Amino acid sequence: MSALLSYPILIEPNFTLGKQSLYWTYGYLTLIMTIIIAAIIVWKQAKPEHAPTIKSQTSSEKVHWRLRGYWAVMAFLPSSLMLGVTTYITTDIASTPLFWIVPLSIYVGSFILVFSRKKIMSMEFITNGFSISVALMLINLITWNSLDASISVTIIMITFFFAAMLCHTLLANSRPPATHLTEFYLIMSVGGALGGFFNAIITPMFFIIPIEFALILVITIFLRHSDKADQTFAKCYKNFVRNAQLKKLDLFFELPVIGLILIVLVTTTLATTAHSADTIPIAAAIFAAGFLLLYKTRWVFSIACMYVFLLFPPGYNWLISDNQKVLMIDRNFFGAMRIIDFGKTERVFIHGTTTHGSQAIDEKYQLIPIGYYSALSPLSDIFDILDLKSSPQRVALMGLGVGSTLCYQKPDRHYDIFEIDPDVAAIAENKEYFTYLSDCGSGYDIHIGDARLNILREENSIYDLIFIDTYSSDNIPIHIITIEALRSYMKKLKDGGIIAFNISNRHLDLEPVVHKAAKELEAFSISKVTNAAELKDGLMVYSTQYAIITKNSNTVNLLKHNHGWEDTSDRKSVNLWTDDYSNIISVWGNHSAIKRLTALQKDNKTKQ
Repeated sequence: MSALLSYPILIEPNFTLGKQSLYWTYGYLTLIMTIIIAAIIVWKQAKPEHAPTIKSQTSSEKVHWRLRGYWAVMAFLPSSLMLGVTTYITTDIASTPLFWIVPLSIYVGSFILVFSRKKIMSMEFITNGFSISVALMLINLITWNSLDASISVTIIMITFFFAAMLCHTLLANSRPPATHLTEFYLIMSVGGALGGFFNAIITPMFFIIPIEFALILVITIFLRHSDKADQTFAKCYKNFVRNAQLKKLDLFFELPVIGLILIVLVTTTLATTAHSADTIPIAAAIFAAGFLLLYKTRWVFSIACMYVFLLFPPGYNWLISDNQKVLMIDRNFFGAMRIIDFGKTERVFIHGTTTHGSQAIDEKYQLIPIGYYSALSPLSDIFDILDLKSSPQRVALMGLGVGSTLCYQKPDRHYDIFEIDPDVAAIAENKEYFTYLSDCGSGYDIHIGDARLNILREENSIYDLIFIDTYSSDNIPIHIITIEALRSYMKKLKDGGIIAFNISNRHLDLEPVVHKAAKELEAFSISKVTNAAELKDGLMVYSTQYAIITKNSNTVNLLKHNHGWEDTSDRKSVNLWTDDYSNIISVWGNHSAIKRLTALQKDNKTKQ
């Protein structure tokens, strides 16, 4: 836990990868030497006549395959749930860099608690806490995530904590005698690895929304221990089936059935009828009352949860939303993606929670770039500069989106597009979704694979512009912006060429990184922030932040004097990012420009 939490805060900012590897090697060599010394000491002191006698195992101590399977399942569930929680939150609620540390810390922390000598929590406390947190999460689901995002995330994290505690407590309580502990920990590790394999490899093949979170959570809910109320209810149910007379049931044990009926009615009504802000509190109250009536009965409560998840799976708002028409939902190794029509105005391509491009639905506006790439954006200023230069021209795009940039046309201007996700390329070239690539008339070639590696295969001194548009709010490919990468890009530029960056971001301030790199390259760097606006007829222009690096002073002067660009700021003290060193923490935080971007982007969503 200490290593996990200290790495991004202490180790990564202060040591290069090379030094980390070196110190890691020294640590392992020290460990090996101390193990050898310990073995020598024990070897000299050990005498056969003093060796402990190991009693033969009794039949009760034997490990059966059923028990081995139980160990694997108890390790599999929280491991899968940890990754499912991370995917669900970053895909459906909020994208935040380094968020994965939170669920991983909870996962590791649950091991610490359940395997400690002193039990911190009783099984009753764990199951009750688990039930309450699940109920709160379900109420938020059926009310279309009406709670603030931070509250929603907190409830989900608490739910995951109790789920991990439940599984790991059951796992710890099933530990075998010491002679089988090695096997126990091996199987536990295998179960955890299978959980990771299931989420990373299997689920993207079969689930187009992050439903694996709900699937594993429902299975975990069924693990809640049976108490007296559960057992008595089971007896009453058998008695009811045997006699077929409801009057033979005691009123107290009819309450779980009433609770189940209330939950089913509320969930079904909300899923099949239009909702309003007035109905949400009433529905939540009825649902909570139903939960209070049945939560002590494991099977009835589990069935109720399963029913709610069937009608309101995580990612439900991907499928149904006011004034939106979902055209496509898909998912692959790189994440979940969807295409949505907002009314009759705009078609948007969303990857996770980040907009990766948009196009007007109205045919008369379809060839006008909008979103982050409009005529009001800094990108338009850059192409105004390129239009002053002679043809032919070549432009490299790192990151495709929906291909809006190709509508900045000029005779003999050719685009080389470097995109790592083949499904993104397929979407951009599908005329049923977006028509920038097919209708804008610019010649282009798409190169599938890592942009940095693929552009190295191109000839030197051929590009007028290299446009880097590979950053999102939750995940930035750092290797694209290191000084080694930028030096290789500079070789691909013609004299006076430009490297442009779309550094619009909700969480990270990348401008000082660009400034530091430009200084190292002995080049100029300038940036510009633009506001959100309505272009025409409801078409939105997003607030953006761009930066460029160039050695052409004329380009810098034109952009500064004619278009309002400014010198990049070194307001934060950041070290130069290299292939051997980077530091996300140093650029995390909102400066004035990012605050403005964040506020305007929220306003954009409200208008949409």
